[in-house]
Amino acid sequence: MVKYVGENGTESLSDQLVDQLKKWINTQMQVGDMLPTERDLSVQYGVSRTTVRIALQKLEQIGYVNRQQGRGTFISSRKDSPASEYVEDQFRALIEQSGRHARTRVLGVEYPDATAQMAKLLELNEGTKLLEIRLLRIADTLPVIYERVYLGYERYQEILPYEFEHKSPQRILIDEFGARALHMDDVIQVVPASAEVLENLEIGSPVSVMQTQRVIYTSNNEPLAVVLDDARAEEFVYHASRRVE
Repeated sequence: MVKYVGENGTESLSDQLVDQLKKWINTQMQVGDMLPTERDLSVQYGVSRTTVRIALQKLEQIGYVNRQQGRGTFISSRKDSPASEYVEDQFRALIEQSGRHARTRVLGVEYPDATAQMAKLLELNEGTKLLEIRLLRIADTLPVIYERVYLGYERYQEILPYEFEHKSPQRILIDEFGARALHMDDVIQVVPASAEVLENLEIGSPVSVMQTQRVIYTSNNEPLAVVLDDARAEEFVYHASRRVE
């Protein structure tokens, strides 16, 4: 059953239902299968028919389903690619498995010029204007991951009106802008936390953190985004899985 957990950095009820329906579609349904009626989905997930209708409209917009008047709602041919499933924010599931409440706080948006390293990763010219979206992943009240997402400004500046508390920038690019994430390259290492990381994770003394540099590529093998994560290395175990097709 869908559980609404409030407005502080959480998804809307329809977005939560979209997430659950996508998991069900990806794991248990085939192209051409018909979804239950709005009434049956309302009973099954414990939400109103209006919420179900909005969720189905969102699924149709991103190509998951095809709604045919007088017939029903059918699974379409488009599902997330392996990488886009992985890009889907898994932080919430990880934290809630430990009995905590997960949320995201937006710390700000900056417009830096691409350094030589970032330009190489994004295949842009050095000095190109970027978008830097800074996020803080929180478990209950404890900051766990300090995240920075880098995008080419000229290509993706229209992402700015979206609310990143409810959905990650990567997920928005996939769902709303039609970007198709195909694969990613991760570099993971344990490093001493910088002063910026210590401040944002609210750690009072020097420690090491688990740092991940992730480059996400589209189906055309073009860099979509670079994500830098600094995560607390104590108390939490981070699990990642990938599906290869």
